[in-house]
Amino acid sequence: MYKKGNKRKNQAEQTRRHIYETAAKLFTEKSFEEVTVNDIVAASGTSVGAFYHHFKNKQGVMVVTYRTLDEQYREYYRDIICGPECAGKCSIEKIELFMRNTIGRDFLSVFYQYILKDSSVSNSMLDSGREFFSILREMIAEGKKLGEIPEEVDTEQTIRDLTIIARGCEVEWCISRGKVEIDSQSMSLTKKYLRGLTA
Repeated sequence: MYKKGNKRKNQAEQTRRHIYETAAKLFTEKSFEEVTVNDIVAASGTSVGAFYHHFKNKQGVMVVTYRTLDEQYREYYRDIICGPECAGKCSIEKIELFMRNTIGRDFLSVFYQYILKDSSVSNSMLDSGREFFSILREMIAEGKKLGEIPEEVDTEQTIRDLTIIARGCEVEWCISRGKVEIDSQSMSLTKKYLRGLTA
């Protein structure tokens, strides 16, 4: 019984992700306003019932974006940052690596346009209890425990600063329509900031 339930749950999650990814692709190719639920259903090869089972409406796709992002952040943190390939890295290096794991680039401009219109989504993105912020707190706490980050460093201010750097680079990328090299720019600023904490 448990295995059946688990299999059904996995299939439902795969369907939800598939619909979400299809919708994100359509929003990027056209615009959020132009795309209809029927467009998403047709492109994903699912049904209207399946769509409404996972999403309240078209706006619901955007609402779950930050939740999907947080799921990805937690997976990345668990599998990569806490995995064997990062075993020899110090906490500062781990934070640098974690900050590289950002939202899918093609979807950036669509997502930022939407959150500027919908305060419920922007408020959710700012929620200090989000996985993204919780993970950074864990890594900063580990750095302090190991003596790699000074105790007097303000954890919450550091999280705010890193978030501003990341979002600033993402918005710059959107404004330049992808001409700015977001990875190198973001990593350069993040590295300078983090190294400054230990100087």
